[in-house]
Parts: sequence; C-alpha cells; structure tokens
Amino acid sequence: MYNRGMSKQKTRMGRPPKPPGKKQVGRVVVNMTPAEKCKLEKQAAKASMSLSAYLLHCWREKGD
Repeated sequence: MYNRGMSKQKTRMGRPPKPPGKKQVGRVVVNMTPAEKCKLEKQAAKASMSLSAYLLHCWREKGD
C-alpha cells in the first residue's frame, strides 16, 4: 500500500526568498491623470520594462 507523503519530503514551490539587502518592502502611491499614466506606461513599454521597474530606473538615473 502507498503511504501518501510519508516517504518523500515536500518540495517548496515558487521563487526562492531574496537576501535581506535585495528585498523591496517600501511602497509609494502616486496620483496622476489618465493621460499621464498612459504616457508613462508607453514609455515603460518602449523601454521593455514594467511600470515599477521603469520608475525605479528613472529615479536611480536621476540620482542626487
């Protein structure tokens, strides 16, 4: 007879956890007009990036 789950360890599914220095935990909310959002989404798509990745990229490029 087969013992369900007794002989094998359960494997974890999904992405492995990120190291503490790489984990992003902050959140910023920005209000904008639909036209502004559309323009921003087009710029992100042109750069082949997600909207959040594009915003982070622009912010990091700007620097201090």
